[in-house]
Amino acid sequence: MPNGAPITVLYTSGTTSAPKGQVASHLAICMDSLGTALDTRMTDADRITAMLPLFHTAQLNALCTPAIVAGGSIVILRECAHRHHGHGWQAGAPGRVRRDRLPQPAGRSLPGTMRRRQPGEASWLIGDNGFMNLQDWLGREETIDDVVTATPYAALSATLDWPPPPGGRPAAGAALPYLWHWLYFLPLHQQSEIGEDGHARRGGFLPPVPLPRRMWAGSQLEFHEPLRVGDSLSRTSTIVGVKEKSGRTGHLVFVKVRHEVRRNGSAAVALTEHHDIVYRASASADDAPSPPMAAPATSAWQRGIVPDDVLLFRYSALTFNGHRIHYDRRYVTQVEGYPGLIVHGPLIATLLMDLLRRQMPDAQVLRFEFKALRPTFDTHPFSVHGEPSADGKSVRLWGRDHEGWLTMDATATLA
Repeated sequence: MPNGAPITVLYTSGTTSAPKGQVASHLAICMDSLGTALDTRMTDADRITAMLPLFHTAQLNALCTPAIVAGGSIVILRECAHRHHGHGWQAGAPGRVRRDRLPQPAGRSLPGTMRRRQPGEASWLIGDNGFMNLQDWLGREETIDDVVTATPYAALSATLDWPPPPGGRPAAGAALPYLWHWLYFLPLHQQSEIGEDGHARRGGFLPPVPLPRRMWAGSQLEFHEPLRVGDSLSRTSTIVGVKEKSGRTGHLVFVKVRHEVRRNGSAAVALTEHHDIVYRASASADDAPSPPMAAPATSAWQRGIVPDDVLLFRYSALTFNGHRIHYDRRYVTQVEGYPGLIVHGPLIATLLMDLLRRQMPDAQVLRFEFKALRPTFDTHPFSVHGEPSADGKSVRLWGRDHEGWLTMDATATLA
């Protein structure tokens, strides 16, 4: 059931305006109930009394559903003809029973894993297993080993139209072009673990955010020394940030992961990357799109890209990325509501750095950061652009769609 699917219609009597009906979604009711449970400090020790029929939103959304998400209990009376002040309810109105409930000391955890949100923390979310405090994932680590083999290098070279090296494969010791480390440390989830969208089901290393759409929002990278063909690599990943907010398109959760890559058993870090992931609710007809930003009108460098199905499929295969928005047109248009296949954010970032490589083949890049601003679809060609700074110490790089809007903004800092 999509989070945006309607669950109820709330009718108003017109006290302050004209009578009307307001459709509420599953996610809206869940989040409203969660907020009420936290604000009123409900726990599984609370019991709620309510009377039939459950026709008023005060009974359903203000007390009953918050009690459910908090793990409390509900007592529903068939009828009531008198008031009972001791239990906190009266005829026709719900109440809350707190006979044995004592005020909870500040800072003490609520029963189970539930506790109040602290300033700057992500809110509680409702997942498959009930309440989740996403802050519990902060500091989690995982380490993955891999080897820089020649075939992925050669395959991406062919995909980006670079001429093949002698023998068709790069020689041992050849430096890996910037961002091509994304060809390694692939997400090798079992087929039985894959969800409807082609990603692995929520859980494991990343927090199980119960929002259906997941996107790569950007990255910040520092290149300390080159990675080379034949290197044995180790990548340690740590969750360093989890933030929640509401935007134009509803509820959003941002997760930041730090990756540190080491080579050949060295303790020194060869590459540091901060990876920003955003989770968001399903698309809705009522979503207010973010206002687009015009791309610069001129640039020193420019290259046109035709994002056809084959290009997107090949990059998905090279990065073992099963996300269906990049290759399954029926899914991306009918389920996620986009107008076409979505060009991978890391592919656009790779094309930006590829443009720099073509224009300045001997440049040494110290840092690179990019931010995805607007989806790019396969329905039209797009272009990548570059503009070196006057002092030659950096290059601004960006993606531009067929309408002239800025889709990705990036900066490369040079040695």
